[in-house]
Amino acid sequence: MQIRRVQLNHTRNLEAVDLDAFSQLNFFIGPNGSGKTSFLEAISIASLGRSFRSNKVHTVINQHQSQLNVFIALDDENGLTHKLGIQRDRKNSFIVRIDGANAKSLSQLSALLPLVILDANAFDLLDGSPSVRRKFIDWGVFHVEHAFLACWKNFNRILKQRNALLRKGIDDYDLYLPWDKELVNLSLQIEQFRLKYLSVFQQELKITLSALDKSLTDHKVFYKNGWGIDRQELQALDADGIVSFDATHLLALLKAGFERDLKYQRSHIGPHKADMEIKLSRLSVKDIYSRGQKKTLVAAMQLAQARVLSQLTSKRPILLLDDLPSELDAAHLKAFLGFVIAEGYQCFITSVDEQIYRQNMHTKARMFHVERGKITPYNGIEA
Repeated sequence: MQIRRVQLNHTRNLEAVDLDAFSQLNFFIGPNGSGKTSFLEAISIASLGRSFRSNKVHTVINQHQSQLNVFIALDDENGLTHKLGIQRDRKNSFIVRIDGANAKSLSQLSALLPLVILDANAFDLLDGSPSVRRKFIDWGVFHVEHAFLACWKNFNRILKQRNALLRKGIDDYDLYLPWDKELVNLSLQIEQFRLKYLSVFQQELKITLSALDKSLTDHKVFYKNGWGIDRQELQALDADGIVSFDATHLLALLKAGFERDLKYQRSHIGPHKADMEIKLSRLSVKDIYSRGQKKTLVAAMQLAQARVLSQLTSKRPILLLDDLPSELDAAHLKAFLGFVIAEGYQCFITSVDEQIYRQNMHTKARMFHVERGKITPYNGIEA
């Protein structure tokens, strides 16, 4: 996957940008507030329909404008060129065009332009809420399992129906049973998708951690399936295989938790409550690792996710790396960039200091100066 051209209008302080001829490593250098991250946000809008920094699209639109536009031309893994365009306005509506035709959903953009994003918020993967880790898992599953999206949408539709009954205070469990049976069937599919993905992810994490820091390689990935009422049941993903509950067991858990659900008017168990935990010698790394070790582990997790996608679909995602030098020390930064160069990922990297470009200009690299909402390609000597 290679981005060839990016055009955008009215994204924060970037009024009009049109850049092309990108290389493998693309460095955007400038002071804080100049528009570096805004450029990465524009790319994420063309993939996710929103900024990676905020779900509120109106905050990304230039304050003097009513809408923003992003256009991206890219080559896929088969060498075919695709043209993606999106327009978003302050009313949260959107128009999406893919290869000259209207698209109905934002997920069509994500399927064509997968992004792996590493910024300050990415470190919530260890210290943040379970929802952050669920999104991390489900992003990967979405890209490798074509049936996952429809399954997940159906699950959420039924979950909303169940919660609506709970809010009405309906206390006859027999009225919930048809919903619960379908909820369980979809839950089993979702769990299998996730477990299959995480089993591959754990293998790739060992590879990426070894590349970044050989002292951090002895980890186990655990999946909290969301069905333990006390959230204590952990399942290890290892060579012994994957263990899952059956439908009868899950139905029994839903019935056992019904009084609690009715009291609080929402469903407390299920895949919407799942979580992931990484442990070292049976201890959670979030409790024993230093800030620096956590940063290295999270960087390795992002690279592992990129590798899973590459291994299972032949797609190489685009990497957006916001202020990377502030997140990794010099040794880990060198190892990280060496790894992505060897793997062939195209990267868009921001920094306040152009030293990171100078240290990598012998590779396939380009530099762009960013200042006061203007982006200018560097025309000095480049490899």
